[in-house]
Amino acid sequence: MQELWAKKTKWQRKEDIIAKEYYANRAGILAEFGKIVCISVGFINYKYEMKNFLLSSFYNHDEALLLG
Repeated sequence: MQELWAKKTKWQRKEDIIAKEYYANRAGILAEFGKIVCISVGFINYKYEMKNFLLSSFYNHDEALLLG
């Protein structure tokens, strides 16, 4: 797996940074290691010539339940 990680990140890393250091500094913001914890949706409703913004958020659930 380390070899695959090094190959994947080779184009992003500078030549003097090894894959292990890159993982420690950047893995938390890469999609491979991310987790969906909240989904929010917004809606603008025009009623009586006024704009109302409605917002709903879904959280405190397992990632599979949020996406299901």
